[in-house]
Amino acid sequence: MTMPKFSARLPDKTGGYKVLQIYQRGEPVFVTGNYDVYARDLLRKYYKEMGISHKETKSQSGPMMPDITDTEDQRVAGMGSVFVVPNLKRANFDGLSIDYDLWLDETHLKQSKGLYPGWTFMLRGKNGVYVPV
Repeated sequence: MTMPKFSARLPDKTGGYKVLQIYQRGEPVFVTGNYDVYARDLLRKYYKEMGISHKETKSQSGPMMPDITDTEDQRVAGMGSVFVVPNLKRANFDGLSIDYDLWLDETHLKQSKGLYPGWTFMLRGKNGVYVPV
């Protein structure tokens, strides 16, 4: 099966977004959505567009959510949010998905940073302090 390839690009408009970190064929990919979208809905949309079948279970907050379904071609690495300021070449990554108990993945961010020459990537750690990636 040929998988469509999502762009690893972050949004080009200043603002806050939800972000999924995915490895697709070993390459780091960002899947972003509006900030008010739940990670479960963003993941469900990604799976649908990729043609990946998955099971659903009840989330901690109540609604059904897709189980994380890693395949030979793709793996979910992290979830959270990002505030992007393209004209300053800056992206501040923060958070986790409470439903999935999954934090943003620093290794994925380090690998993705190579796609953004001159950009500053900051990651907010579990201690609440932003550090450069």
